[in-house]
Amino acid sequence: MENEKQCRICLDTDRVEEMISPCLCNGSQRFIHRNCLNLWREQTQEAYHRCPTCHFRYRISRVWWGNLVTRPIVVGTVSLTGLVILGGVSGYCSASSYNTVYYWFHHMSYRTPHRLQTLFHALFWVGVPGLALFLRSLCNNNHGINVNPTVIDATANLLTNWPRRQPTVMINHYSSPPPPPPPSPEEKDEDRRRKRQRVARYESKSTFAWTVLIGGAISSVYHTYNWVYQRCLRLGTNAQELIENIN
Repeated sequence: MENEKQCRICLDTDRVEEMISPCLCNGSQRFIHRNCLNLWREQTQEAYHRCPTCHFRYRISRVWWGNLVTRPIVVGTVSLTGLVILGGVSGYCSASSYNTVYYWFHHMSYRTPHRLQTLFHALFWVGVPGLALFLRSLCNNNHGINVNPTVIDATANLLTNWPRRQPTVMINHYSSPPPPPPPSPEEKDEDRRRKRQRVARYESKSTFAWTVLIGGAISSVYHTYNWVYQRCLRLGTNAQELIENIN
């Protein structure tokens, strides 16, 4: 009980309401409830601007940015800006993550090997970095050169080996066997059925991938919005405490 704060007006402790120290008084007259101080200032004209005991002039100031920083538009703008900046920094710092995200969205077909490993990488990066990295991949004009170097190697090998293979290709062309007969209707139907199955499998995987991306983006925006909102509230509370607590 000795360590508990006591209001000098209502003589109650700080269990009911948080106390402040708006003047330079010491001892038992140091703390006071905020509501008690407002009622006392309204009832006593002498105590409206200064403390009757220590004659300290009350520090009255309006925090104009207190309501501004907690508005949904401001919090949402700060959250989206932070998401884009964080995603861009993550993309520039980690080229492998950018390659993984681009490969997952643009090269994940039914012929892709290690599909499960690629999906795990995409699930790992689908949060805050994944959203901005995907937007960056859409805006980057040279993504094919930066992301898939095997295409460049294959093109270079093709241009290098093509002149040397010309005699062999010409000989094989003149000595090649006759073309095979056209496929039968049964073979055509079987080929169409296989293509439909492949397209259905690819569309199901693509739908799942987009679902994971949208879910991760919404979750990232939601958690980032709450985090920024809590920080804005804490900023306003700290500013209020600095203004009200003088001693």
